[in-house]
Amino acid sequence: MSIKTSHLGLSPRSNGFTLVEILVVIAVIGILATIATPVFTQWSRSVDSSRGARGAYDMLREARSKAATTKSQHMVAFDQPNRRYRMLKGTRAYNTPSSEMNTVVQEWVTTGDEVTMTGGATVTSTDTVNVRFNANGTADLETPAGTAVVPPATVFIGMQGGSGKMNAVLVSTSGRISLQ
Repeated sequence: MSIKTSHLGLSPRSNGFTLVEILVVIAVIGILATIATPVFTQWSRSVDSSRGARGAYDMLREARSKAATTKSQHMVAFDQPNRRYRMLKGTRAYNTPSSEMNTVVQEWVTTGDEVTMTGGATVTSTDTVNVRFNANGTADLETPAGTAVVPPATVFIGMQGGSGKMNAVLVSTSGRISLQ
């Protein structure tokens, strides 16, 4: 009497998958990839704008802290057309002219290619904004022309990814920084 054994639960005549079975699996994977790609792309763009806003928020907080500990003004300059920002150090505790903000503390940080950066008195403004922190933690907010931002004395730095979601950093003259 002979006992037939099967390998891995397959019948002795099973030689693997048929070509039709493999093609069905490949088609299902293709359909799932087609459905998932737009969702993944939108998520990726949203992450870029969130990361850019978080980075700007962190740099602003660091500049305020450094201004207080070193007793010299620190400025975060935003360059909206090129989607980047950096930190500079001044030579005085207060009223340092822009021309004297020449020590680079942190080089340019660039946001993602899909991120649109705005800044100014409203989230949709396109002014280049400089935020200077004084030794006492307060902030001077100015536009490229060197003019101070008038009341309500808050400046918005907005970053919008391809997903349409706007992430904004708000800075007030009191030195308060918030991320929305």
